[in-house]
Amino acid sequence: MMSFDNQNSYTSGWHSTHHYLNLGINYYKSSQENGKELSRFELYLTPQVSLFSRHLDFHGINEQRIEKRYPYVNSKLNLIWFLPGMAPRLNLQYGIETLMPDLMDFVDVRFDSDPLNIRLGNPLLKRGWSHVIEGGFQSKKRYFSRLLLNVTLKAIFQQGKTSLSYSYNPSTGIKTWKPMNVNGNREGWANINADLMVDRKNRFRIRNNFRVYPKHYVGLLSYDDFQTSTKSIVDNLTISNNSRFEYSFRKNLIAFDVSVANSKATSRHLEISNIDVFRFSYGFRGRAKLPYDIEFSSDLKMYSNRGFDSKAMNDNQLVWNARLSKKFNRHGISIILDGYDILGNVKSISYSINSQSMVETYVNSIPNYIMLSLRWDFSKK
Repeated sequence: MMSFDNQNSYTSGWHSTHHYLNLGINYYKSSQENGKELSRFELYLTPQVSLFSRHLDFHGINEQRIEKRYPYVNSKLNLIWFLPGMAPRLNLQYGIETLMPDLMDFVDVRFDSDPLNIRLGNPLLKRGWSHVIEGGFQSKKRYFSRLLLNVTLKAIFQQGKTSLSYSYNPSTGIKTWKPMNVNGNREGWANINADLMVDRKNRFRIRNNFRVYPKHYVGLLSYDDFQTSTKSIVDNLTISNNSRFEYSFRKNLIAFDVSVANSKATSRHLEISNIDVFRFSYGFRGRAKLPYDIEFSSDLKMYSNRGFDSKAMNDNQLVWNARLSKKFNRHGISIILDGYDILGNVKSISYSINSQSMVETYVNSIPNYIMLSLRWDFSKK
């Protein structure tokens, strides 16, 4: 027998008006010889300043109108340099952006539908800032006619970010959640892509992607109903590597894939155990051209997970997919027969962690199936 919960029920409507001014300053310099471009330098400055006018009408346990008028900044400085020979490319970019809390975060109401997790609003929230620094290198042309290299570095620093922090009462076990401005959140990544053609006929190819992804989450933790607060910090580091070794001949291909990822999360402030999760996979994939323009492709891969608290999530999944297709080039029609998860082993495991908690999720995915598809590619001017 359900009854109306007046405290936690509401309707709302919001309105937003956005006036913006965009400016662009571009600088270009090129060196040439005998009509051929040897190097080039480009600078782009795009200062964008906007004016937002927003209001939210809240109709619930009390009536409120939240009105916010503020300038919004989203500006970037981008430098691009093609080194002599126009082959390697360097770029450096800096961006700054305003972080604005959601209007519902300002609503001064106590939501207690879950008595152990009470949610408050915070009318005193302020804007924050996000600073993004990004750099990259692209070889553009193969070194020794064999190797392509691409490196990307990125760092994000956030000031005054809105974080859902909480106050904990150890005698009752009640957590009271409240959005608050916090300094110190940052994250970034380093990504290295390599593509190597081993032989002169470009049949044997090695591709590799290496990625490092550190995160520094900061929230606030209180034990006296937010009279005083201390920072709760979680450091998360993910390192992954994906490799593919492939051999192609005519229109046929066979490849071996292997990948490994390690995610670690540690905290000196929260009563959670450190997390050290490994995920790795390996397997074969292939494509074969058959008579009558029929193509057969298949992949067989083992997915493994280790380090989860639940033993049910530390498992191995052998996944086999296959496809048979026939294309009628003259008419642009393709007939495709797909077999997905032929062995029936697919399932999805995920986890997330921030400055307050860690969540593991175990989800059953769509069961295995066979699908017949008809595809028509056409174009008309």
